Amino acid sequence: DETDPDYPTGYVQTEGDDPTHVTTVVGADTDAGNDGYYICIQPPVPPSDNCWDNYVFNDTTCQWDNTGTQPTEPTPVNCWDNYVFNDTTCQWDNTGTQPTEPTPVNCWDNYVFNDTTCQWENQGITTTNVNDADCDGVPADIDCDDSDPTVTDSLVDDDDGDGVPNCQDICPGFDDAVDTNNNGIPDGCELDLEVTKDVNVDEATIGDEVEFTITITNHGSFSATNVIVEEILPSGYNYISYTATSGTFDNVIGQWTISEILSGEAETLSIIVEVLNVTDYENTATLIGVDQNDSNPNNNSDSATIGTVLEADDCLTVFNEFSPNGDGVNDTFVIQCIEDYPNNTLEVYNRWGNLVYKSNGYLNDWDGTSNGRAVINQSDKLPVGTYYYIFTYEKDGITNSKVGWLYINR
Repeated sequence: DETDPDYPTGYVQTEGDDPTHVTTVVGADTDAGNDGYYICIQPPVPPSDNCWDNYVFNDTTCQWDNTGTQPTEPTPVNCWDNYVFNDTTCQWDNTGTQPTEPTPVNCWDNYVFNDTTCQWENQGITTTNVNDADCDGVPADIDCDDSDPTVTDSLVDDDDGDGVPNCQDICPGFDDAVDTNNNGIPDGCELDLEVTKDVNVDEATIGDEVEFTITITNHGSFSATNVIVEEILPSGYNYISYTATSGTFDNVIGQWTISEILSGEAETLSIIVEVLNVTDYENTATLIGVDQNDSNPNNNSDSATIGTVLEADDCLTVFNEFSPNGDGVNDTFVIQCIEDYPNNTLEVYNRWGNLVYKSNGYLNDWDGTSNGRAVINQSDKLPVGTYYYIFTYEKDGITNSKVGWLYINR
């Protein structure tokens, strides 16, 4: 029975000698008169404390044996290996990483990893810092710029023999010491741009087209950059078109812009204009801008003019059609040379003979707006159509008239 000294721990006694209730026969009682059998009752599986626990029941001891063991920590392969056990994955994680290679500061830096010290060591030749900091092969004491490897000029290089190293030469190819006008610029580096202007005819008739040619020449020893020549047409001409060997011409502001003129080179601008009247014909071109210093301002400007303008017969050509739409082109009714006949009167009538416009001392400024009071409102814009004009003017003390038609097209 349970008080028997042979009764093992963890076992209970069955009833009688019937083995049908015995789950596990352990052995018979050695005491006389007690023939019961002993059985082992399996206890609950113990809770796991570690991820590697593995319990197996032992029938002999009637206990749960833990046969699991923690995985063995791996042997480090690299000096930076650092294993930490991960209870979630039940594995050893390597949290170590190789140190980052330093960023080179000097051109001679050469980092090599040392597995013994577990550090990056700079095996570059540090004496280079003294002898050639930019590693361009030119010693520091004669390098024009020992901080820039792209500059390989030496302080001993002097191609023009003026005693100034190439990298410090203000005017390569010339003696920097020669400055005749004492303006701080060596004679060899003086920029001299010359502007000349020509016209293709000496005389012209009102309405003729003439061509002006502006030439700018670089007499200096180096290029001139961002050159601007002012070319403003006088009132005696009407701009038509231009051509240029270089740059662009803006006729609105009257400027010819050239990005560069090489040493010894010349660029030309040709402008086609129409002769408008007989009062203002002198056309001047002037250098007004350049990046460099032009040491000779005396040749920066030139003019051209038509010596004698021949007047056409009466010079009173009437341009019958105009389009007053505000586009800046042919917006008014024009009578050529009208400024030469200030004592004039212009009358315009519609097809029914009604006066729609009248002006004393007309100046080519009528834009098709009525100022008549007979049949339409003053300040109304006249509709598209044909009208008739009477132009009366005085010449040499005699009153003359021109009569004709005009057409308004909007």
